[in-house]
Amino acid sequence: MIGNLNGYVKNYRSCLNNPLFNEKPFDRWHAFQYCILAANYKSSDVICGNTVLRVERGQFLTSIKSLAETFGWTDKKVRCWLTLLEKMNMLSAKGHAKGTTVTVVNYKIYQSEGQAERQELCEHWASTGQQLKKDKNNINNNIPPTIEEVRVYCLERENRVNPEQFIDYYESKGWLIGKSKMKDWKAAVRTWERRNHEQSSKGNTDKFTNKKFGDYL
Repeated sequence: MIGNLNGYVKNYRSCLNNPLFNEKPFDRWHAFQYCILAANYKSSDVICGNTVLRVERGQFLTSIKSLAETFGWTDKKVRCWLTLLEKMNMLSAKGHAKGTTVTVVNYKIYQSEGQAERQELCEHWASTGQQLKKDKNNINNNIPPTIEEVRVYCLERENRVNPEQFIDYYESKGWLIGKSKMKDWKAAVRTWERRNHEQSSKGNTDKFTNKKFGDYL
């Protein structure tokens, strides 16, 4: 049992070559550790074909496909994970013609040496953990959800629900189901998902329109 969670321990990039570290599939924290270890300790130029890209401290150049292969995940799961960590202010990812540049937010404090920076790191993890717990407790009650939340949930479930259509439909209804205020938007997504599946089973592969959904809800 861990008694004291204060302070931090150093980790080494050689972990990336350890077969235990590379057992697949990664969990989400394991994947984040990989990003910290893979990030540049100092800025450098990377040659990609005929282009020279500047990769700053705390960044590394990769691709969704490469991360998926490394983590033992699907491309969709990688995209959902990146979206989650951007929301938690842990990573940011920017796609471009040569791939994806991943930036570890607050990279300097993960490589800290001074007491002040170590304290900052402890406070950062404490606040991140509290926010994640809060998000988990409140996510279904977040009415209306953002289009990105709906998009991530639909990607996780690999359904054919159109996030824009879902948002537009319920905005037009004032986020009501019948005469009652919606309480769980994820349950509403799953309802659309089931109806999609039922239609597909009957040989109708067209996506639902708002008019069709109005017949169900």
